[in-house]
Parts: sequence; structure tokens; C-alpha cells
Amino acid sequence: MHEVYDLTRVFVGHGLKMEFDRLKNLLMALSVAITDHTNSSNEKLLEFKGEASAAVLQIGLYPSVSILELSMSLGLSHSATVRLASKLELRKLIDKKSGKDGREVELNLTSEGESMMRDILQKRSDSFDKMIAPLGGDERQNLELYLSKILGKVACDENDAIRICRMCDGRVCPDETCPVAYSS
Repeated sequence: MHEVYDLTRVFVGHGLKMEFDRLKNLLMALSVAITDHTNSSNEKLLEFKGEASAAVLQIGLYPSVSILELSMSLGLSHSATVRLASKLELRKLIDKKSGKDGREVELNLTSEGESMMRDILQKRSDSFDKMIAPLGGDERQNLELYLSKILGKVACDENDAIRICRMCDGRVCPDETCPVAYSS
């Protein structure tokens, strides 16, 4: 049998007063589980790591998005976004074309990219269905209300809101009903 450590004693012993809040731990654990499961699933689909799945979703949601706009939504540097776009183009998931002023590059999904977007969203949906399966209808409605209330307070500005929602399906949560977009 493993001994359970009293972490409050350990931290208080080092002069740090830490209050452990079970709700915070549960939310963090859920956040990590969702992120890990989503990343693992998307990496298998796309065969490379990082923000590729979010890029596919963002390009699909915002056709003709520029490298600059995509880099802001992904929280990546311009050069990292250029490299990511090149990888997606090599996989035939996106097309690049010159933008309005000839210096910008516009990104659009190819038919393969649109298919990948559907696969990413389906995998995500399947994953969440399993996670919330233990909840009944009323519990799911309450969870949606609570999450909307919390998410309505997290975005500092429009760019922050776009980054937070980079893995969302904009078809089921358009800007006019999105608590994150509404809050920014």
C-alpha cells in the first residue's frame, strides 16, 4: 500500500502556504486529459505534432487566412507558421496563393484538407462523447452553462479569444453565441 503524502505539510514546512482546492485540481486534470487525448488523436491523423490540427481548423473556418492571421490565432511566430504551412502544403492539405498586395500569402484548404478537417472534428467529437458519457441530459446542460459562464471571463481581447477557440467547431458555436468571442 502506498503512503499518501500530506502536501500541505510539505509546502508549509518550506514556508509556502498552499491551499489545495479539489475543484481546481479536477479542472486541471480534465484540461490535461482533453489536451493529451486530442493531441494524440490529431497526431495520428496528421502524422506530425504541434499546432497542425488547429491550423487546419482555422484555415477551414477562415478561408483565405493570411500567414500573419494564422500565426496570431495559433500563438506561433511568423517563421514557425510559414514552416507549418509548408508542411501542410506538402501533405496537399492546403493551397497557398498570393494575397491582395502580392506580399501576403493566403491559405485555403484543398479537398484533402477539407476531408482532414472533418476527420479532426469527428475524432474530437468521438473523444468528447466518451468523456461525457457518464453525464445525464440535465448534467450535460448544467455543464454547458457552467463552462459558458467560466469561458465568458477568460479572453482578454479578440486575439486571445481566437487562440482559445482555435480547436473549436465554429459551425456549432458561431461568434454570436460563443461565450469566449462575446467576452472579448
